[in-house]
Amino acid sequence: MSHLRKLLVKIMPKLSAEANKLRDPEARSRWMRLKQITMSPKSLSKACAFYGCSMDAYNKWGLRLRKKPRIESLLSKSRRPFRSPNQTRPRKVRKVVQVGRGDPSQGPERISDPSPIWLTHSFEFTA
Repeated sequence: MSHLRKLLVKIMPKLSAEANKLRDPEARSRWMRLKQITMSPKSLSKACAFYGCSMDAYNKWGLRLRKKPRIESLLSKSRRPFRSPNQTRPRKVRKVVQVGRGDPSQGPERISDPSPIWLTHSFEFTA
């Protein structure tokens, strides 16, 4: 029996009551699959294959559960990046919005012109 599997066998009974209250279908599915594989008498690789889970996925979620033995650790984390280096600068965005509000007849082709005169001049529009 793998080391991770032994640790999960000890952790899982403590979390069962909390797991029954899970509302998130993905987290509930992960919990059930982890529990089935962990409690299975088969070898880890055979149990993962039988229950349709890769060993990498089992290890990923098992390690998360081991680090923080709470059901919340089975919820998906955001994949949003911490920063976006290619994002348009706020100053440029403000100018584009200003031009769009000032003269709505200028369509996206005019605003996205590679050599726009309007980016070099400051405009004051009243709303």
